[in-house]
Amino acid sequence: MASPFPGYAVIITNHTTQRQGAEEDETNLEYVFVTKFGFHLLNGPHNLHNLRRNLTLNQWKCGGDCENQCIQCLIKASQDAKGREYFVFAVSAHGRTGNKGLEIQFDGGTVLLQDVVDFLNGPDCMKGKQVIMIIEACRSTDETKGQ
Repeated sequence: MASPFPGYAVIITNHTTQRQGAEEDETNLEYVFVTKFGFHLLNGPHNLHNLRRNLTLNQWKCGGDCENQCIQCLIKASQDAKGREYFVFAVSAHGRTGNKGLEIQFDGGTVLLQDVVDFLNGPDCMKGKQVIMIIEACRSTDETKGQ
């Protein structure tokens, strides 16, 4: 029997005046993955904790069980659902290239792209699922800032 939806998606966008087009990124990602492909949006309008736009570092990772008030706990809680083969993780945000690789900017700090990958590949997450990651972020360095 086919699953009613292929899996879950998380779409995060950083809406600021410097990021023209962020709203369009969010609309297009939601249209493709939710409307067309039928993914269930974990951090959609139904989510009471506003885990969709302009996230803070604490909204990315709380460091413990916060009853799904951070993205990592929300994602982990979704992994109990059987029969969901795919997971989409999309971020449209500021970014920059640091000494340790691409840094995705959240309100109050940055998260390394490698830390996101390590989380999604971790033992408490995405076991047996195909993960699709879409990252739309600058890769400037301090030397190329503003160019």
